[in-house]
Amino acid sequence: MLDEYLSMLEQAKARDHRKIGKTWSFSLFSESWSGAPLMVTKGAMLRERLENFLRKIQVQYGYYP
Repeated sequence: MLDEYLSMLEQAKARDHRKIGKTWSFSLFSESWSGAPLMVTKGAMLRERLENFLRKIQVQYGYYP
């Protein structure tokens, strides 16, 4: 069980949103705002595409905000 847990922790480190955002240039983390994420152009575009996709799916299944 310990080996499984340690493996899970290693996998979680590899998927850390702070690392991925910095590597792929999606976001920055503010030093003055206690690590608050700031979206840069790529991150903002990705977020907008995801939001539009989710709105489309919601309407398709009968949910109207």
